[in-house]
Amino acid sequence: MLDVHQLKVQHVLFEYVQCDEEIYIFNTKNDRMVKTTSEMITYLETYKPDNIHNDPAIDKFIFGAGKRKFLEFKLKGFSIPKQFFSTFLHFMEFKYTSILCKLFAIIGVLLLPIFLQKGFNSYAAGTTEFSWLMVLVLYVSQIVITMLHELGHYYYYQKYITSNKFRFGFLLRYFFLFMFYTNVNFMDHLSKRKQLKIMIAGVQTQWIISGVLCTVMLFKTSEFLLMLFFLNLLNIVINLVPFIKTDGYWIINLLIGSDDYMLGFKNWIRRKNKSIKGSELLLATFNIVVITYVLVNGLTRIIQIIF
Repeated sequence: MLDVHQLKVQHVLFEYVQCDEEIYIFNTKNDRMVKTTSEMITYLETYKPDNIHNDPAIDKFIFGAGKRKFLEFKLKGFSIPKQFFSTFLHFMEFKYTSILCKLFAIIGVLLLPIFLQKGFNSYAAGTTEFSWLMVLVLYVSQIVITMLHELGHYYYYQKYITSNKFRFGFLLRYFFLFMFYTNVNFMDHLSKRKQLKIMIAGVQTQWIISGVLCTVMLFKTSEFLLMLFFLNLLNIVINLVPFIKTDGYWIINLLIGSDDYMLGFKNWIRRKNKSIKGSELLLATFNIVVITYVLVNGLTRIIQIIF
């Protein structure tokens, strides 16, 4: 298990892990990470801002702005102590909790066709009626489910990496997709099997929720529960799409042995990389087509709403 250590310089908090002789330091203020040695830790521990011998490159790493990403804007980040989730983490470690989660996941698979058909029949009949209260409750419910999705990532992350903080936040992607994110900064230093467990944990959590909804609807079906079931299912599909930077994107990168296939493609176009994997080129081409369609379609709808 990797241990995450903390170090504070002025008002900036750093987290770092040691892997053999190498040390990886993450700046929690600007989301930058560097690979270095123990000498860097010593330098930061004794850092004095007014020292004329300070290294400008390190000063930039400490106090500089984060790297801006095109089409992605981080809105707000949060840091919650691990102790806050102690009851949840203890509950998840019970043997019967694991059995129950597997049971609901199986129920979600078995009953999926039944409630898909019910939903399609309801839509075709035009019987679904929305009220402002129903829309509000659906929206809040989706926020709660999404938070549970992120908590699923953190549950597996903290099993393999000792960290005292759960870091998450909100971001806007492609100008109109409002999304949550969880910081799993040192996940790359785990085995592929453990990385995959962390990556699919969010969708796995949502599938368990789908099983719970299906179980409830066996006894009492309502328009609200059916709509919540479909929205959760849609969220699962979106998270598994490998062309936008959700879980599916990073899962496909892991499976093809790439750090970031779109970054690899951009570096190849800019001639920073002399070669590119065939899988990266194929996925990047599809990615450009899909994102272009999403942007054009989304902007068109926004213009229609405004005008």
